[in-house]
Amino acid sequence: VDSVKFTLSEVNRDIINMLRYNTTVAAAANASSGLLESDELHIEQMDWFDFLVGGTNVQHHHSSTAAATTAARKKYDTIIASDCIYLPSQIKPLSETIAKLLASDNPNNQKAHIFSPYNRGFIQDLIHELREGKNMDVHVETIEMSKFRVKYTESENVNMSRLNWLLGEDETTYKRQDVVSSCTSKFLHITASFKNDGVKEESDSSDESMTSID
Repeated sequence: VDSVKFTLSEVNRDIINMLRYNTTVAAAANASSGLLESDELHIEQMDWFDFLVGGTNVQHHHSSTAAATTAARKKYDTIIASDCIYLPSQIKPLSETIAKLLASDNPNNQKAHIFSPYNRGFIQDLIHELREGKNMDVHVETIEMSKFRVKYTESENVNMSRLNWLLGEDETTYKRQDVVSSCTSKFLHITASFKNDGVKEESDSSDESMTSID
């Protein structure tokens, strides 16, 4: 059975160091289970603007090496980008990054999953860029998420396991209405993949690979 390999990415160096620390701790805690082997989990610094070429990013300090950098990158079967776009200026770099990192030899199984708050105004521009600018198949669904706030007394320690006994047997009602406030928020789940009749690219690995973009 082919192994599954993961890449976690971030542009901020401090967060990169935090990711490395957290994964090292997690690997040590799960050493006996064989999870998080060093050759299966990678952490790398990634700047979306590196994936823009030509005149689009001439002001970016990596512009001279962008083509060589992106050509050498491997392709991924799955890309997960969660709540990571905050400015309209990030739309083109993010869509370019997704298009250049996503493998395209099997579009039915190779997809980018993008999660964003429902009311983020320019998310529709990202959807348009993926569809029209990158000629990708894009599907959008709305996910409703329940958010809870537990009212603790000053003497209590915060413990998320408290939610276990707050939920009723059907896990939809609450045994202690007096200690929980809840609300429902909406997220968009955007799925993007290359069209079956689009340009196909060779994936350089038979292993299934996944990357998280942040």
